Amino acid sequence: SSKWIYHEGALATKLGLSLDQLHSFMQTIVRGGSNVPPPYNIAIDLDSGGDNILNLHRMKHGDRSTSNSDDNSDEEPSLTHLATGLSTYYQIGRKDTIDKRINIKTQLDLIKMVTGTHPLLDKFGDEYKSRRQQIWKEWIEGSNNITSALYTSDHLPYIALHFRRLWDVTVPLTENVKEIPTAMLELVKKEIVDLFVKMFVIPPSALDQFTQLRRSTRNSFDMEIEPANARKRKHSPVSEDSSAMLDDDDDDEEEESIVAADGNEDQTSEMKKTLDLGSLKQLWCSGEFKRVGALEIAAKWAHAGEDLRSANAKIILLGGTAVSIADFDSIKRISKSTLGRKIHNFAGLKKFINDNLPGNMFHVGTDQLVLEYVNHGLRYTNTSGQCLSQEMHFISKHNNQKELRLDCANIIRHIIVCYDIPLSKFPSLLNCFGVLLFGRQLRLDEFPSTATIRLHIPRLTMIDRHFTSVVDLKTFGTTPHGFHVLWYLITDDTAHLSKLKHHGVIRTASYGKKKGDNRNEQDDDTDIMEQQPRFITLTSSKAVGTDAEGNAELNMKVILEEVHPEILRNFGGGTVDGAGSAAKEIRDTQALVNEYCEVNDIAYMRNGVVPRAIIPKDCFHMDNVTINAASSIFSGDSERGNSRQFHPLQLLQSIHDIHSVDTVASQAIIDRLLMGTGMKYKLRTNRERPQRWRVNGLFALRIIEMMSIELEDDRNLLTAWAVEMHLVGGKVSGPDSQWMKQTAKEIAVMAQSATIKISLAFEAELVGEYFDITHFDRNRQTTD
Repeated sequence: SSKWIYHEGALATKLGLSLDQLHSFMQTIVRGGSNVPPPYNIAIDLDSGGDNILNLHRMKHGDRSTSNSDDNSDEEPSLTHLATGLSTYYQIGRKDTIDKRINIKTQLDLIKMVTGTHPLLDKFGDEYKSRRQQIWKEWIEGSNNITSALYTSDHLPYIALHFRRLWDVTVPLTENVKEIPTAMLELVKKEIVDLFVKMFVIPPSALDQFTQLRRSTRNSFDMEIEPANARKRKHSPVSEDSSAMLDDDDDDEEEESIVAADGNEDQTSEMKKTLDLGSLKQLWCSGEFKRVGALEIAAKWAHAGEDLRSANAKIILLGGTAVSIADFDSIKRISKSTLGRKIHNFAGLKKFINDNLPGNMFHVGTDQLVLEYVNHGLRYTNTSGQCLSQEMHFISKHNNQKELRLDCANIIRHIIVCYDIPLSKFPSLLNCFGVLLFGRQLRLDEFPSTATIRLHIPRLTMIDRHFTSVVDLKTFGTTPHGFHVLWYLITDDTAHLSKLKHHGVIRTASYGKKKGDNRNEQDDDTDIMEQQPRFITLTSSKAVGTDAEGNAELNMKVILEEVHPEILRNFGGGTVDGAGSAAKEIRDTQALVNEYCEVNDIAYMRNGVVPRAIIPKDCFHMDNVTINAASSIFSGDSERGNSRQFHPLQLLQSIHDIHSVDTVASQAIIDRLLMGTGMKYKLRTNRERPQRWRVNGLFALRIIEMMSIELEDDRNLLTAWAVEMHLVGGKVSGPDSQWMKQTAKEIAVMAQSATIKISLAFEAELVGEYFDITHFDRNRQTTD
């Protein structure tokens, strides 16, 4: 029996028949009769799938509307007869001995993968796919050239892994394709060539040529790409230990003498000049991007002891042009120390590229190959005909199926959680971004599974907790001088549009720039100026209750979920806004932490004393509360919903309202009013903040400046502007007309009021003379 299923053309060739003769022969077998010698004179069913006396089974595959068996008596082996039409195939052997792994569809899939036409190759890009289509035939015919070798190193290992269950040899399941032995790949190739013969893609003579080339080409090809100086060293009487010293700087002259002996000194010197930084810059500026990238790979591969075949495999994979044998030999002849310095020139080239790019976009990474950078960059150009390829998935080594990459899953989680995107709507949002970025809608196989995303979210959360715990365990503890390194909480209650009250908890601490991985290994305490604050959100969930006890219990619940137990002892307290209930919440949380440590035998005492919560006041919050109270007492509270109130903050909001209708026209009015005065004023407005934060005082300061500009008609600029905006409102049709006219009129009236001006001055003084000074003073860090 035969492992592979025969195409009828291959079977006819093996029997020495034409296709017409084969068809006639098969019809005779099926009909039987007296003209057929016994015991084959009985009718034999070749199509039922059961055993028969000939152990021959016939089957058909392909488009039944057309047939490849018509007018093909002179057909030659090729791929064309597999592309379309209904073809006839034969399987030889008893049904109980036939290889169950093999069927026609599997054989056709393998042929498509080898020839580069399989749909699964789309995800690797058109360039990789087309390259396989161009070089497969030379490889399968056993051509002794670099192209054939590149197929063996760059394409065959992945084919061997993808169809590993089909081979007679056991291919190891590995992520590193270099671990697959060369001899094993040779056996896989032999099976592939045998399949191509059986499927009538190549003639049987190709199999003979393949086996004849096996011994004659393997060694000759290796000898062809091996550097001349390496061949010379093989016969050198120098021992292995002493020959290893040839890589040192002191032995450059000895190695150069080997180069001279080979008569290639000029080529090596020329290559050294080419690898100089100035020459590399000149090549880059002249547009020889791929040439520069290929030289970098060749130099690095040669320095690492790799051969030309593996270097060119990497170069072609990244879209470059293969390095010639002469160039690679010239690089190999350079001493290892000198070549290392030449490789360092590519770092200087990358800096040169980045320094000449605008902004911080499209920079080449320090660890990125230049050719990889060029290959990716070409995808941005209109001439390449490519959009950026999406790479959200990779092929799993366990089942050869697509799997969502962890970094992509992390980004998806961030989008869903931080922007409150329903999981059911994420695929449509992703498709919209596909159209925006790629200029096309995404294919079905490019979408991540929502079930996979749902499983990734808790998994990534566990990973985050683990790495946070690793950092925390190295950070919190005791310094060499006995000081405790603590972490704190920031808590507050809030209610936005809904009436539901939510409780927010943030964990914060200073993470110093440590000299080592362990804080306790430092000679000195981390300098205060080297501290890096970090804020970690623990929860923003619905509040358990309205009292301090309920919030403290919620704090303890999320602490146990998100914080490693070993650093509970380092809880220091928290900052609050000054309210008594908020301070009690932190003290109750400290008590719960102490109780938990006591019950679970965690040493939590500090210098023999039970820890008490440290509760620093929130200076920013307190300063704003002070400003709010002072503003309300001085100017009175504004009435909610009353947009016609005579109040300084209503003046700010009204100015913003009518200016924002058409900022260009509004500024043009101001410029016209100041024409000929030599003065300029740029109106910038903000919405009046209900909490009167710092923005109100700064806005008030700008309006005071506007009110202080006197025009020739004794009006201030604000009043004159309001009158002009009143006229503009009269020209606007619809409901905006009366609203703008009324608001502009109210602004003109308030702009003449000394009371309003005094109130605005007080708002500005609260910021400039109180808030900025006191807040800066409280947060000022001492550097000496």
